[in-house]
Amino acid sequence: MKKIIILVVVLFFLSGCSDKINFGECTKLIGEEKDACISIKASEAINIRKYSDGEICRLFDDEILSSNCYLNFGMKWGREDLCGNAKDDDKNFCLAVVKTDSAYCRNIASAGKKDDCFARLESEQQKNFDYANNQVHQEYATEIGKLQIYKGPMVNGEQSYYYMVDYDSRGKHYHEYVDQLVLNAVYWLTNNTPKDEKILAWWDYGHLIEGISGREAVFYAPSEKIYNEIYRKNGRVSSYFSSEDNYADAELMADFSKALISYDEKELGDFMKKHNTEYVLITAFEKDKMGEMLLSLDADKKINTEMTVLGRLLEQKNLKSFAQFYADDFARVYKLIS
Repeated sequence: MKKIIILVVVLFFLSGCSDKINFGECTKLIGEEKDACISIKASEAINIRKYSDGEICRLFDDEILSSNCYLNFGMKWGREDLCGNAKDDDKNFCLAVVKTDSAYCRNIASAGKKDDCFARLESEQQKNFDYANNQVHQEYATEIGKLQIYKGPMVNGEQSYYYMVDYDSRGKHYHEYVDQLVLNAVYWLTNNTPKDEKILAWWDYGHLIEGISGREAVFYAPSEKIYNEIYRKNGRVSSYFSSEDNYADAELMADFSKALISYDEKELGDFMKKHNTEYVLITAFEKDKMGEMLLSLDADKKINTEMTVLGRLLEQKNLKSFAQFYADDFARVYKLIS
């Protein structure tokens, strides 16, 4: 018993000493040697709560090193006040991460640092998809994979949930976020279409269609132009779109966009026949995608959405070539009949 007590005391003493960092030896140095010494000490101090106030950052002579120090301590400990002590791009980078707000990334002048900022936010957001160390709340088998439901953060006192599909296709593994508001429409497609049917929908729903129904989606990714001009510029980056083969064919997406915003439903019918698909999934969110469609066409014009094929499909008005087979508050499924 006496030996155990002595051991505990020794361990306590050692643990108490292990988080003490001697900054004094650095202050005896000057210039680059001093800053190099402080950099080493800062790399040790950043992981110790007693130094989380970032006071060590004040010891640097070099303003750039001091700013970078505040950036790292601010992000590590979630301290907006420390972010505020950083300079310019470092300050915006730090605040973007601490506040999870891509608006600060857009304020960064350096193109390289701006990209790094968006990538860091994506990484942080991906951690949120792990929800409590990747603990799946519920899991259901699909035609070719799994639908996984994760607990998200509390929102206005209520538990939120996130939906992911996990499946293999085209020689790749996908673990993708999906919109649960469109799930019922995709379940209808699963239960009412041939397994070898191709489904036409805007690219957002490609993984949902494939991961749940096992049917091939005509689109499962944006064109490179849409991604760069709309998503990347607004901080909605994704490591998934990391190479050319992950982008939709630009000409194919332009043809689909043209068919949707056309006033003649025959254009959409011809597109579907050309690509061997009879079913098209349309959601209420497509009205917000008009900018992507116009970008695909390099067009800048006013569109009367209600008169377009897209608008008529959403409202089920004046359609001769399409029959509605499914409808709910968010989605419609049509079959090409002529």
